[in-house]
Amino acid sequence: MRYRMEVIEDEFYIRNVETDIKLGYAVPFWGYDPEKPDHAIFGCTVLNKDAGVLATITVPNPLQKAAIAVANYEAYYGYPGFKGGAEGRPEPRRIEWLLGTVMADAASQVTRAVIECQSGGLKAETKSKISELLAQLHDIWFASRFGSFDGERRVTEPYFASFGFGPRLSFAAAAQHYGMFELKMRFPDESETILKEVLSWPLELLNDMLIRLSPQ
Repeated sequence: MRYRMEVIEDEFYIRNVETDIKLGYAVPFWGYDPEKPDHAIFGCTVLNKDAGVLATITVPNPLQKAAIAVANYEAYYGYPGFKGGAEGRPEPRRIEWLLGTVMADAASQVTRAVIECQSGGLKAETKSKISELLAQLHDIWFASRFGSFDGERRVTEPYFASFGFGPRLSFAAAAQHYGMFELKMRFPDESETILKEVLSWPLELLNDMLIRLSPQ
């Protein structure tokens, strides 16, 4: 059983990958060390799907431990969160396919923006769509930083699955992997060289955004 975080509208959900069931969520917080009042502590409270508190985590990289806390709770108590099943058909690679779709959509919109800038000016609608897509990419990227937890093997691994049985993928590799697949489906007659180039544009914009948002 594999568990990983998903960011939806600034909420940090923990899902089981195989069943796609939402099993809990993490609530980040900033606190202070009582022995060092000037030292801020970042942590998170982990809750199950019924909002019962499972753990308060203040160790380094607390959000990575949130999926582990949910996995431990489910295994110890006989998987209570799985009762009732999933809402609809499980999609174990839903986030992977979503990443491919968002990458392809973003690449298309950035290409449109380039054309508009060369023929009269960038339209507000195009700029808005690019901003929305970059926000979606950011949420997927952020969640992927904490990996996925294999409850049987007790290891944290890269977030994304590959197409077959190859090793799991980082965000950059998965963005190329699934983004290129989606673009080829949409533009089967376009050369791979051109598709790779346009696919790199939203990743460059995301990187620029992350640099701007990073504390100096």
